[in-house]
Amino acid sequence: MKKIALFTFLMSLVALTAQAAKLELTEHDVVVGDKDADVLVVEYASMTCGHCANFHKDVYPKLKEEYIDTGKVAFVFRHMPWGNLALAVSKITECAGEQSRDKFVSAFFNTQNDWLRSKDPLASIAQIAKLGGMDKGQVDTCLLNAELHERIIKQKEHGMGQLAIESTPTVFINDERIVGTRSYETYKKMIEEKLK
Repeated sequence: MKKIALFTFLMSLVALTAQAAKLELTEHDVVVGDKDADVLVVEYASMTCGHCANFHKDVYPKLKEEYIDTGKVAFVFRHMPWGNLALAVSKITECAGEQSRDKFVSAFFNTQNDWLRSKDPLASIAQIAKLGGMDKGQVDTCLLNAELHERIIKQKEHGMGQLAIESTPTVFINDERIVGTRSYETYKKMIEEKLK
């Protein structure tokens, strides 16, 4: 019995190590906060996901204030678009540029109900992008960017294949996974444990 328990423990340790390796930063990741922080939080989200929008309205601002802006946590947002509309918004957030991407992600999540329910969602999305400084030509060029399209699809495929992500949001705090909507306190508790 002890051998089985030891084997199970070792296998779970190997799985956690493999997962952690897959969560390493990539050349396309935009890090918010100190990239050398002790805690890495990686979120996989779809721009059309209501639970993801709730995370960005209710949890992310507090995480940013308490942990990201203070250098304790590095935060990475990765795309997991469920459908073409989510993919379009993901592209626009990327085309906004590294300095503005976080603001664009927040803006789209904060207005998600408006553009999702619009009679012309793409026009509504373009209007939000315009408020962020992108004109219609830039938005159109961005939406037709084949290289960006492929990169976002590969990011999604990696999440689904290598990390077995099936729903959003899926958030990793170093080696631990949280699926779905949770309270800020849940994230805070896990981050504090990692900081010890």
